[in-house]
Amino acid sequence: MKKDSLRCRAFCVLKLMLLALTSLQLQALPQQAAIVGQQEQQSAGTAAQAQQNQQLPQVQNSPQPEPSPPAQDLPAIASADAPCTLVAHLNESRADTEAEGLQLPRWYDLHARLLHLLTDEAGCQLTVVGSPWPRSLALLQQGKIDLMLTMSYTKERAGYADFIGVHYMEESVLVLHKNYLHLVHQLSDINLLPGSIGVLRDAYYGDAFEQLRHEKSYQPFLQYASSLTQKLNMLKKGRVLGMIEDKTQYLEWSQLYPELRAQYRLSLSLHKAPVYIVASKAGVSPELRLRLHQAWQRVYGQEKHRAILAEFGWTLE
Repeated sequence: MKKDSLRCRAFCVLKLMLLALTSLQLQALPQQAAIVGQQEQQSAGTAAQAQQNQQLPQVQNSPQPEPSPPAQDLPAIASADAPCTLVAHLNESRADTEAEGLQLPRWYDLHARLLHLLTDEAGCQLTVVGSPWPRSLALLQQGKIDLMLTMSYTKERAGYADFIGVHYMEESVLVLHKNYLHLVHQLSDINLLPGSIGVLRDAYYGDAFEQLRHEKSYQPFLQYASSLTQKLNMLKKGRVLGMIEDKTQYLEWSQLYPELRAQYRLSLSLHKAPVYIVASKAGVSPELRLRLHQAWQRVYGQEKHRAILAEFGWTLE
């Protein structure tokens, strides 16, 4: 009996210890569940953050329109006190145009007005001179002139020109004699023509033309000129069968010269991109170029700018 009593007591003590241990484990379960939940949330958050980080390069590397990035050497603050006198070249000469019996295009005066709008806002004096396009490019690169317009952006030009701001959306088109329109369905078909087309020397008409003009087999089909006046003169004298031209300029001269409008038609659209006012990096100081950047940002699209465009029948759109 005594032994049975001792066994019963030992069993009861052991049972009570097991019950106490089970109770402690049950109390710890909510805390463990909370910890597991926090770990799962942290893991999910880490995975989401990793996924987001993987997506960031896709956003950053998405294609962007070709802008005119400000020159890297520009100062943080422009100096508005220093006086400045600038020289700008436009790609025509009044004397040369009149000598050929042609009219100076309206955009010559429009571009001169836009340049004055810019330089007046920047507090500068401006002289505008007519000059052939290739010569102007060379002088800009050398720092012997300060400003030009209608400059297409290329990496090569960005090496010597600071692209101040967009002033026009240019569309390069191929204009052909009406008798040969059926021969040309793409730019490379110009080698099917029985003659050449007029192009502006050192002009940029898009990547397709850049590739074509370097091919030796196409050289006989490209007749180079230094100005619109020369290209129109080649058309009038029948030296070329067409030309590559800005669409707006084509529409204007086709109204000015009915005899040319009767013979020549728009064939292809080759390239469409913004063109810029540019400043010479060699001739214009970084401080002054920053002043020009800021001045154009202040006047672009404002009342004075729109009024000048409206006077010549142009719009920003």
